[in-house]
Amino acid sequence: MRMGTRKVLLASSVSISFLLIAVLLDTYLWDRAFVTIEAGKGLLWAELEAVLFNVVEGKSSGWGVSPWHYYVTRFLPRLLTGAIPLLAIGSYRIFALTKARIGLSRETGLLASTTIPASLLCLYVSGAHIGLLSCLGHKEARFIAYTIPLLVHAASVGLLHLVQGAGTPRRRRWVSHFFALSCLAGCAASSALGLAASHGNYPGGEAMLTLHRSVQQDNVHVHISVPAAMTGVTLFSSIHLHRQLSGSWRFQSATGVSSPIPPSPSNLTWVYDKSESLNSLSSAEEWDSAASQRGITHLLADRPCVEHGPMWTLLEGSEAFPEYAGLRIKRPKLNRGGWAMNQLLALLPVELKWRDAIWICERKGWRTTQKVESA
Repeated sequence: MRMGTRKVLLASSVSISFLLIAVLLDTYLWDRAFVTIEAGKGLLWAELEAVLFNVVEGKSSGWGVSPWHYYVTRFLPRLLTGAIPLLAIGSYRIFALTKARIGLSRETGLLASTTIPASLLCLYVSGAHIGLLSCLGHKEARFIAYTIPLLVHAASVGLLHLVQGAGTPRRRRWVSHFFALSCLAGCAASSALGLAASHGNYPGGEAMLTLHRSVQQDNVHVHISVPAAMTGVTLFSSIHLHRQLSGSWRFQSATGVSSPIPPSPSNLTWVYDKSESLNSLSSAEEWDSAASQRGITHLLADRPCVEHGPMWTLLEGSEAFPEYAGLRIKRPKLNRGGWAMNQLLALLPVELKWRDAIWICERKGWRTTQKVESA
């Protein structure tokens, strides 16, 4: 048996084994029944269901449609930033070396197995992946995140070409080295800005944490807006959700829904409401009336509390939670002490912009009512 066939069989057996493990684990965690084949039941292959949902059925378009070129013109520059020039140089270098190698093999009459190098294969695979996904209407940066290591490998070829510079004039080598360092500095600066933006871009989760710390009472009904749910509010953060133990390694909520999340250690029972029916109400009066009928006491709202009606006020001791809103160029200011200190200490010419995103609203008089009921 040839070595290539052995490698294929080994890779296939390992892939199938891990696929079976993933299917069994996902089926268990998503509470699928192993013995049924009804709709929505049976074994769960998450990746296959994602392909069927997004590609075959085309339902991903309900989350927005972007132009066909968005991956190349928008997402790749954001993901690679300073590595884009290195990727261009590396791609050119890879194709040039491959062309020279193919020409040499034709002259000698020997077609070596290294005619198509691994670097060129990385470009082909990543290009095919991005090209196929560009045919879908809905586009997200995470869909092409798998190609980033391959593209970074190609960019490293460009970086190596710049820093080696063998046989080139000294002045040209200095320019190449400076350009390479500039690209690396751009990558570092972009990573630092991205880390800062990502760290502070979960206002919903911060608001939920503040609400839990500020309100230590029972019978709370909090309505969670869509932006709050998309920025950090998860089932894991619902620490006062009533759950009951339901068998080994599983827990059951008061509504009978099974969950791997353990019961809350607190004795409080809250209702976490993510219904979107209230968002369709046009006026504040309609919204306030519907919220009163549902018994809602608190809101994680995506607009100021006053816009929800006169019965809502900002939670005492809290303020609006911001989210990332882009970059802006710094403008040094002159004050009595000369240049502003933050302008002298800053290393980057840009800074992050923030905007208010989530407000914690409380129904007026709710605390008084709770005290009367407790008495």
